[in-house]
Amino acid sequence: MRNFLISIVFFGIAAYIGFIAYNGWSLGDWFGGSAKEVEVEAAEVFSYPGYLEVESSDGRTIEIKLIARNETHIQFERTTDSKRFTYPIASLVAESRSEVLKYPISVLIDAGKHIGEAGIGLEDAYVEQLREAIRRIDEKAVDLNATLSSSQSITEKRTILRKLEEMRSEKNELEAKIAERK
Repeated sequence: MRNFLISIVFFGIAAYIGFIAYNGWSLGDWFGGSAKEVEVEAAEVFSYPGYLEVESSDGRTIEIKLIARNETHIQFERTTDSKRFTYPIASLVAESRSEVLKYPISVLIDAGKHIGEAGIGLEDAYVEQLREAIRRIDEKAVDLNATLSSSQSITEKRTILRKLEEMRSEKNELEAKIAERK
């Protein structure tokens, strides 16, 4: 019985040392050498609310809290007084326009009274549902990117990268469905 217990302890210690050696080897930190960096391309994900400084084509600059945007307009609150506005994207300078266009398309709140659009139809509701799914994917991607940057395990990083890639392809499919509706 004593030999059996000693052999279990021996195998346990051997497995632990093997695990440590394998992780050190896979990270390039073999016996205390320098660890090789695992390069990960983390996609920068923009989500609402976004705090920006935008400039209109007539030269006026304003600090805003971006609430939403669609293909043609942005909806924001002025940071000085929290008053809400809807503004055409085309009326921004190119640099501000490119910053705003990095944010995902979303639903403008009470946009009809600002833009002069009619009520939202069934097709628009479906498109907004697709956009909401895209927003949820973007939120999950932000969380996964944070986990990815703090992870020490290569296996965990690979798993997260696979999840991010799956989410990216799902997002592309949803965006393709939105493009079909236009």
